[in-house]
Formats: sequence, structure tokens, C-alpha cells
Amino acid sequence: TVRRADLFLAGTVDTQGCATLDDCRSATLAGAHAQFRILGPEPLEMLMLDYPSSAGCAGITGQWQALTALYRAGKVRSVAVSNFAAAQLSCLF
Repeated sequence: TVRRADLFLAGTVDTQGCATLDDCRSATLAGAHAQFRILGPEPLEMLMLDYPSSAGCAGITGQWQALTALYRAGKVRSVAVSNFAAAQLSCLF
């Protein structure tokens, strides 16, 4: 049997279709909580945003706000993004 402590458990959230900053933040939080229900109550080692919002920087900012709030709350140990172009990454900073 593999112990939970020996696993690097990661979840993913895909909220690419969200439309506004608030919508993207809410959708990303909802997606994260769905991952917590599936993967268990302990903090995940990583939560990754699969795709940037198609709504541009405002949507991406909402997605990022959700991820960083989960990180600050101790729900995830790290956050990550995937499938972001350089211009989309610039929305995060």
C-alpha cells in the first residue's frame, strides 16, 4: 500500500470559458473545491490551472486570485499554470 505521505497529489482546474474577473474567480474556486472532494481533504501538493481564460487579462486575473487565495489558505502547497502564452503570463504580474 502506498501511503498518502509518499504521494505528490496534484489537481487541475479548467475555467477557460469564464467571462469576467468575478466569474473566473468563482469558477476557479468551484473547480478547486471539486478537486478537493475527489482527491481528499488534505492539502494538495499542487493545483494547476489548465488554460487561461478566454476573457483576457481580467479573466486571468480572476483565475489567479482564486489560486493564490487557496495557496494563502493552506489548501494547496503550490500553484501552477499550463498552456499560457507569454502575453497571458504577463497578466499575472
